[in-house]
Amino acid sequence: MDSSTLLSSFASILDRDTINGRARALGAVVRIRKVEPYDLVLALLRTSGTGAGRTIAAVRRAWELLTGTTVSESAFEERFNAGLVRLLWELFETITRPVPRALRRQWPRPMSALRDVLITDGTRIALGKSLAEVFRGTGPGQAGVKLLARLSLAQGQLDDVRAGAAVHHDRRLLRLGEVVAGALYLMDLGFYDHSLFAQLDDARSYFVSRLKEGVVATIASVSEGVIDARHAVGRRIDDELRTRATVDVDALFRSRDEPSGEREFRVVKVTVPRADRHDDWIGGHHEFWFVTNLPRDTWTAEMIAALYRLRWWVERAFRQLKTLARLDQIRSERPPVIFAFMAASMAVWALGATIVRQLESERGIGAVSHDRVHACLVEALADITMILACRPEALKQHLRGLAVVLMREGRHPNPGKPRRISTVFETIELEARLQAAA
Repeated sequence: MDSSTLLSSFASILDRDTINGRARALGAVVRIRKVEPYDLVLALLRTSGTGAGRTIAAVRRAWELLTGTTVSESAFEERFNAGLVRLLWELFETITRPVPRALRRQWPRPMSALRDVLITDGTRIALGKSLAEVFRGTGPGQAGVKLLARLSLAQGQLDDVRAGAAVHHDRRLLRLGEVVAGALYLMDLGFYDHSLFAQLDDARSYFVSRLKEGVVATIASVSEGVIDARHAVGRRIDDELRTRATVDVDALFRSRDEPSGEREFRVVKVTVPRADRHDDWIGGHHEFWFVTNLPRDTWTAEMIAALYRLRWWVERAFRQLKTLARLDQIRSERPPVIFAFMAASMAVWALGATIVRQLESERGIGAVSHDRVHACLVEALADITMILACRPEALKQHLRGLAVVLMREGRHPNPGKPRRISTVFETIELEARLQAAA
């Protein structure tokens, strides 16, 4: 990575005239003469990663440091309105706009047939109890926001984000919109819905989900792994079913949207050793059941289980948003402030993801430490925002040094880490070779 790549990333989204112009169009301007929206955006980005706390007072102090001027508390607070939230959200969408999917060239052969891998999940952000009537939490007297996001593995970015009160179930907040034909959707049990699976199947896309406990599914045909398979057809998939370590069957699921009341999907089971975070066996085994519509002639049960491990990528994004971009450290009771802070955190994370994508295109997927890259960016935000506010002509020189740091610090410190994406890819490649040789 060279400094020109970083410069283009920052210059394309953090241009003073562009942001001030969009602020006027979106209604984010309140007497622009004193507090320019551009400097306010820089202060919000700065306090997403640095400072004593995420409050309006902290942002005002950051703004005063960046501009060298002062403003009354009331005059500053009135800048936080719905227009500012729209401006910051537009900034996040600009950073995450689609780019050529160069990373797909590094995917294993079976995955190269997929248009994308889309991983959806949700996370909760705790708020002050005084907001319990506005943003209901999951318990009495609690307040919080639930953030639902979809991560595109081909883009390396969150490409669809929505928010609602924390009390809402994940499935209720999910809006598929236009289903991407040929893409694989990975979802946890919070989105388990046979009608949703049918919708994805009808749109010629694919899905993998854990099989929900207690769901009524009857065997339609057996490919492997069921003892006395001839008499298993018509039986329920439950604890009484006698199976081997690996199972692959077609099963009928109840679906209220089907004329027959049932829909057929593939069900697989894999048995894996219980291991610690270093992938060392600690005794015993786990059994994992999955429901999917991936074709049997291309995807073995072991490959499907490996694919599902990719769900960890969106969970890691949430962890980075909270620990590095301080998404869960919002201290305010005003909704516009809350959502402005959330959007600023999302923009900071998206900038880090852009740098990660560039490094991975040069070094290879799995060779870059996402956490270290994001940490370096957060540490650099104080200097970058100061330069953009006071001496934008010096940005290019400063980014030369940052590029050197990112190249050195961004190397993955533990190539054998089990959760690295390359270990998933290696499993899929190995299974594909074994399948071809069989």
